[in-house]
Amino acid sequence: VTITGNLILKGGATGYTIYRSTKKGSGFVKIGTAKKSAKKYVDKTTNELVVSGTGAIPDYETVGPWYSLYKDKITKIIVSDGITRIGNNAFKGLTKVTEVSLGTSVREIGNNAFAACAGIKNVDIPVKVEKIGNGAFEDCASIEKVSIPANTSNIGDNAFNGCSSLGEVNIPASVTSIGKDAFKNTSKNTKIITEDLSYVVDCVDTV
Repeated sequence: VTITGNLILKGGATGYTIYRSTKKGSGFVKIGTAKKSAKKYVDKTTNELVVSGTGAIPDYETVGPWYSLYKDKITKIIVSDGITRIGNNAFKGLTKVTEVSLGTSVREIGNNAFAACAGIKNVDIPVKVEKIGNGAFEDCASIEKVSIPANTSNIGDNAFNGCSSLGEVNIPASVTSIGKDAFKNTSKNTKIITEDLSYVVDCVDTV
């Protein structure tokens, strides 16, 4: 890992209604219950998981509700405008996903939200995102490039740990905290480019 920029290293420290598409692809049928005003769709024709509505996707204790039925089928995740937060573990372990599209209204990516989505190659983090949670993209081994938006202030522990294909990360001056092991187990060729970052907590293997 190489780091460029003004950097000082310091050691230390709701539910929804769930739907799926019909066999003929002519509509969606309800397969679960919920409390929030958003809907989750798995389109079996395109293998896309589309989350639409308003507000936050809830936190899940282990994995999202589509994991058991569709973990080997979903290839694309679409989070539409109106969603403000991606909940903890929401898309964890969807190993066949290669593409992610996040709406511009997203402000926070929860803990382990995309952890172990090993097929994702690129992530465009929306400009309004302020916080990237612990382990948000941990073990996403195919991710090659990440650009952190100018509104982000916090990158959590292990956020990109295990992203072994990561080539370049651009970190803006707005970031004031990077958690422990955030970029551990990436690659010796990984480049972390900073603007005016003055605080990092053991974010990499070696510098």
